[in-house]
Amino acid sequence: MTNAFSNLDVVMCRGRVDIGGAVRQSRQIKGYSVEDLSLTCGLTAAEITRIELGVDVDPARLRRIAAALQVPTSTFRLAKQSGPRLLQARLHSVKQSLEHSAGDIV
Repeated sequence: MTNAFSNLDVVMCRGRVDIGGAVRQSRQIKGYSVEDLSLTCGLTAAEITRIELGVDVDPARLRRIAAALQVPTSTFRLAKQSGPRLLQARLHSVKQSLEHSAGDIV
């Protein structure tokens, strides 16, 4: 029996794992929404979103998420991100989130 997570295609940038992208991809592979993961690991949806955006990489929160998704913590725990492509992707993601939130207010 193969484990879907053993073939996890972790988001890479200049040889480093994008922690937020790895969390998001692991969550999606498991079939969880942000809300599902929130209920499973005990974090708020906002905390999970901040992690997936790369704003928060608190090790204790990452351990809780890894346990809820039944993946090793090493899936998320690699070097700090850098590089212009990652920054551009992160800014685009934050912009989309803000635009989506603004649409909910109107």
